[in-house]
Amino acid sequence: MAGLQTNVYVAAIITWTAAVVALILRVIARRITKQRWWFDDYFCVCAFIFASGYNILMIIWAARWNLGQTFHPPITEDQRVEILEHGRRLMLCCEYFYAFSIASTKFTILTLYWRLFKLSSIRIPIQIMFVISAMWIILRTFMVSFQCVPTRYFWDKSINGHCAINESKFFFGTILAHCVMDIIILALPIIEICKLHLRPRQKLAVIGLFLVGFIVCLASIITIVESIRFNPQTTELPRDVALGFIWRNVEINVAIVSACFPLLRPIFRRIFPYSFIGSYSRSQSIHRAGHNHPIKLSTIPRTSEGEADDSSSTRQLSNHMRGLHNSLDFGHGQETIQTVISSHLRDSRSYTGIEHDMPGIYVRNDMVVEVEEVERSYAMKR
Repeated sequence: MAGLQTNVYVAAIITWTAAVVALILRVIARRITKQRWWFDDYFCVCAFIFASGYNILMIIWAARWNLGQTFHPPITEDQRVEILEHGRRLMLCCEYFYAFSIASTKFTILTLYWRLFKLSSIRIPIQIMFVISAMWIILRTFMVSFQCVPTRYFWDKSINGHCAINESKFFFGTILAHCVMDIIILALPIIEICKLHLRPRQKLAVIGLFLVGFIVCLASIITIVESIRFNPQTTELPRDVALGFIWRNVEINVAIVSACFPLLRPIFRRIFPYSFIGSYSRSQSIHRAGHNHPIKLSTIPRTSEGEADDSSSTRQLSNHMRGLHNSLDFGHGQETIQTVISSHLRDSRSYTGIEHDMPGIYVRNDMVVEVEEVERSYAMKR
């Protein structure tokens, strides 16, 4: 595992650049849709600030204090103690930046769900996960701050003190908890998306916008494995902690990309206008202007005239569509079933500003189907 400094730089630069691009595209998408900033946007900016702090600390640690390298024989004991002391200080600071970046990303995604799914059965789970995430960051901050008493003993072993929390178990427990929360949070929108009446390719595309976050879960799992392998009594701390901190770096930056990705559809529609991601606008571009046009379909019992003219029911439907209110009288005491289909067709022009000015998921066309069984008496026209 010697020589992981290059891995530190590559992981920090590439994933942080991806987070920067995602955040910029998020702002551009907001300007395209002319939507006001909301809590999810501010939480996302906070997550990016904490992630940037983590990246800076990682680069400083690798450049000056041997992160990812082993101790070489020429090094003196005083130099070794100095490297370990500064390394543990940076390690503690990285823990704070990591935890607050992850928590801010969770709040970003949950507040995004709250804004999008205004009338949904997942709003209560969203509230529950928000409370759990808040409890997680409070508990983790407390445990990081007081894992050693006094806190200074964590990096300065020359003073009297003790560490009550095993570092390996601490990393494993807290990261496992937030990984499980991530899986639950990412699964929440799938429940609602599966209920939408979309074509399979469109449904998969929408789900894909939310499931980018599973890459974050993969990074979390690798971090958990590295935390299990970590030995708190190691004499090669800069080398042994490097891989775990590299994957945490990947995790927090990709988490920001995941939080921004569902809002980048306006960008995708401009870049790929003919892809199935942007096909929603084309499939909904044809509307009938005007008001509601209820259509009544009735079961017409056959008479001698009806048998001679099999198109009588068709003619009744056609007449109704033309606005004619002719009444057809049939035999006395006939029982019929009336089906009224009321299709609320709206003018497509009315949506030019709504979907841009108002956040949320909206239904463009709705259809009300009423089935009514009635018993009427008709006087046969002679």
